[in-house]
Amino acid sequence: MSPGFGADSDGRVKMSFRKGFLSGISAVVVPLLFFTQFSRYPPGCSFRGSSEQLVSLSSLVWDNTNAAPAAPTVPVPPQSLGDAPGSRAGQTLAQPPGDVGISADSKALERQVRDLALRLSALEAVPPDRMTKQDFNVQQDEGQKSFHPADSPGPPAKSQQQFSHDDKFVVLDQRAELTSMNRWCIAYGIIFARMSRRIFVAPSLWAGLVVDPNIDIRDGLDFWDMAQAAPHVRMVSMRSFLAQYPLQKQADGHWGPGSGSNFQVHELWPLSTQSEMVLASSLHADKANNAAKVIVLRENGQQNMCWRFKEVDSMHDWRRKVYHGLDKPSERVRQYAMEMIAHHGGDFVVTQWRSMTNPLMYTLQDVNPDQQLPPENQTHHHQDCAKQIVSAANHIASKTNLTAIMVFTDLHIGCNAVTQVCGYTEFDDKWATHPTLNADRESAVSYLANHKWRDGDELVASYLQEHPLFQGYERDMGLMGVLMEQVCINAPAFLTCTQHDCSDCGRSVSGFSRAIVARRMESAQHKCRTWASWTPPLANATCEFSTDDG
Repeated sequence: MSPGFGADSDGRVKMSFRKGFLSGISAVVVPLLFFTQFSRYPPGCSFRGSSEQLVSLSSLVWDNTNAAPAAPTVPVPPQSLGDAPGSRAGQTLAQPPGDVGISADSKALERQVRDLALRLSALEAVPPDRMTKQDFNVQQDEGQKSFHPADSPGPPAKSQQQFSHDDKFVVLDQRAELTSMNRWCIAYGIIFARMSRRIFVAPSLWAGLVVDPNIDIRDGLDFWDMAQAAPHVRMVSMRSFLAQYPLQKQADGHWGPGSGSNFQVHELWPLSTQSEMVLASSLHADKANNAAKVIVLRENGQQNMCWRFKEVDSMHDWRRKVYHGLDKPSERVRQYAMEMIAHHGGDFVVTQWRSMTNPLMYTLQDVNPDQQLPPENQTHHHQDCAKQIVSAANHIASKTNLTAIMVFTDLHIGCNAVTQVCGYTEFDDKWATHPTLNADRESAVSYLANHKWRDGDELVASYLQEHPLFQGYERDMGLMGVLMEQVCINAPAFLTCTQHDCSDCGRSVSGFSRAIVARRMESAQHKCRTWASWTPPLANATCEFSTDDG
């Protein structure tokens, strides 16, 4: 198994001034804002010169008028290179109100304001690699403490419901993609909450998906150390929030307060090309909707799916930092993973083989003929790769005095009818239409089994079922994905492919694999027992330690 905004609800923001005017006013207003207002912001806020100054500027140039993304139905998202499996085909979402157009001039102007927001936000010139908790710092008092999840789902104790009358919230509803991709949306929501001076509500999670707010299931605070990802951004569990502010999806698909409740809910459909700072600025300028107690950030089909928020036209260092912070598990999950490693002996090499390369994927999908696996290779591709990887892993095990090998690989497909454990299922319906390639895959699976390699998916799943961490999540793919990642990060030795020289057999561009390698490289204990390629001579580029016999 492989683990896998732009507009407000009244529409995409249009501009009341043309591009030339913005250029002129920026040249005058921005320096003036900087020199006259920079020193007014409290020392505890290291976003000085960002949100508040941008709001001042935006009040001059933004005119909130009605426009929004189109397309009320979420189509099946394109299969995404094996890193974001899963979709919700055919689900109908609320139609964002307003018209669907935005002029070319408005788009260019929006980019200018977005860039301006980033420049204003970076006035203190803090390099990304030196960012600390103060990059998201706010003044703390007794009314601004984070709320953490209770031990079990359901309404929390009244003592946890300590919201003040002035508190406002940011909520995410369902997202189509699994695991690592939906964290880009979460990172966006966290930064938007900071810039709009709201509390971020940890999203509900089920089966590896961000789902609609639900008081009866677990949320992000149960899975991840979210407070560490953005220190001092106020966060609250979904359960604590819904206990006081219940939400209800109405017949038309829009969100509103639950029965018997009286508070304002406002929906936004952000686009990836509009930064969190610009979105917060436009909301601030919209006094009526800014007064809403709850802002719900929503997805609108492929127009603003989570993968778009990692693209170059959207990315900035703060979001990247928060995203990578979100791959750290909660202490409860981390400790559980360590207990699981100890349970299985703690003396094994973990081999992660992301076998779904682009040529293999294109072959299964019958697209891009010139980039598919050559027909003559389809009888032995997986078997040749398996032999090379087994040789490398066995050599590492010998040199590191480890006695066993655990493997996580895309070769394991389908679901076990007895244990109900599923492997990598993204392309299950494609293998039957390529019998030669499927036979080759099955032979490679047998080859690994004959060498006594242990199936990591089965081991994680069986332990989770025998020793449940959260009731109801014994077979949850999202939780299993987090645990698999932790096993890989904390294994005594680890072999994967993130280098070009092994890319014929492994998905070297996998963000999941690269994140694991990056985490291991941060550890003095693990960095010298981490191999990012199985191609000989198996030297670890970070350390002098090598498995090369020479």
